[in-house]
Amino acid sequence: MIHTNLIPSWPKERDLACYELFTGLDFEKEILDDMAWIDIGCRTGKALSQIRKKSKAILLGVNAHPIRVRPGIISISATLPEDTDIYEKYKNKMDLVTDIHGAVSYCSNPLEALIYEACLLKHNAQAIIVTLEHRMGEPSSDVFKKIENFFKNTMNQTIEFQPFPSYSDNSKTLIHTMRITIKGKCHSTLSLNNLFLEARQYIGEMRKNKVISEAKDKSAQVWQILYRKNKTSLNNSHCEPF
Repeated sequence: MIHTNLIPSWPKERDLACYELFTGLDFEKEILDDMAWIDIGCRTGKALSQIRKKSKAILLGVNAHPIRVRPGIISISATLPEDTDIYEKYKNKMDLVTDIHGAVSYCSNPLEALIYEACLLKHNAQAIIVTLEHRMGEPSSDVFKKIENFFKNTMNQTIEFQPFPSYSDNSKTLIHTMRITIKGKCHSTLSLNNLFLEARQYIGEMRKNKVISEAKDKSAQVWQILYRKNKTSLNNSHCEPF
């Protein structure tokens, strides 16, 4: 649990120190010269730029909309998980993937974004995603166990969920935030689309439930997501039931 005196705010642009609070990583020790780090939803790439001054690592920043990223950062404009260019170019090549209130928070299907980002990892690598807790379903449901089981049996990766408190920049109201950590290389031979299909069959079809966060100008919304199981899901899935 992150101490309440160190709660980072959301959703304004954050520096490396704030990234460390969100992720629990010491980036100066984690990012070595021969590594590759991709930050999904990097905005201007402030955190990446700070590491660039101390490391020769390959640094990539991704935004859904064109944004001027700081010098020295490979800037990519792409919408995950719909855009497959990043998947095709960087699959199994990343040492670290971060998504701090990025694609998983704002895309139409957060589970597919998790799968997409997990596929970018190489052996012994990790992805750390921070999003609102309700983006992955009702905490009281068994959806988190199903996701863990899917990653273990279909992708040969581990995924862990750690809730912690954060707050809104605008209201200073505490909000339920979640850190999701994925480790290991995806060894599935399925295509990305077939991984999505397997996830839907085993975990359920995604459904938007309600808006849990919205920009003042209503330019962006974060929806709570629920997953509803199909009757034939277990019969069609390669995952083992609990």
